[in-house]
Amino acid sequence: MLGAIGHRWFCLLRHKVAYCALQERSASRLLAKAQNRTKNHYKQLLALVCVQNLLLTKPTVSSDSRSTWAIVRHVAHRLQRKRVSVLELTTPREEVVNNRKGFTLVELMIVVAIIGILAAIAVPNFVNMQYRSKRAEVPSNVDGVKTAQIAYDAAFDTYIDVATLYPDPTPGKAQRAWPSGSNFDTLGWAPDGKVRGSYKVLAATSTDFEVTGVCDVDGDGTNATYTATKSINSTYKHTNDNIY
Repeated sequence: MLGAIGHRWFCLLRHKVAYCALQERSASRLLAKAQNRTKNHYKQLLALVCVQNLLLTKPTVSSDSRSTWAIVRHVAHRLQRKRVSVLELTTPREEVVNNRKGFTLVELMIVVAIIGILAAIAVPNFVNMQYRSKRAEVPSNVDGVKTAQIAYDAAFDTYIDVATLYPDPTPGKAQRAWPSGSNFDTLGWAPDGKVRGSYKVLAATSTDFEVTGVCDVDGDGTNATYTATKSINSTYKHTNDNIY
């Protein structure tokens, strides 16, 4: 009923009282501590049970020990005058245990609704973030082609043309390998690994050129386009940022 903690406390108190009696010392201080521990139900229960169990043991040592047991009986009587019983002290604790409840159906429905609202907001944003990270390949490669074109012009005083989108004119969601055999090889530029975009470069004049990169990472049939010139870095060519 008391649990492991209550049992240890009871044994310790009983042993201390017996030790004081055998050593012919006064146990009044110890019993006063037991009486002070009756400020709440649990400590009062421990003190009452300890005193009641001590009363079952008859004193067999000396007159001093008999006075010790008299003090024990005095504490027990004071507790009894307060009409404190073991049953009354255990009732509030049992009620707490028995009154434990789980979540109601309304509470569960509210939680489900909140989770649904958060998911409706978070999932589209997460998908858009994925599309933006995949689309980021295109402006990076467009700037790379621009740098290679400037370097080629510095070495050979001319620009290289790649008139059609490469590696194919219809990019999609899947990555494609970058084949060799185009003027990009002459230009000395190639991407790192597979690509999602398609690229071309045209010499607009003898002193300028335009690099174009397109992609369709969301597969909706609308291409996102980036361009760059000799003096301008890659630029997004749409007013709507949600074209991927």
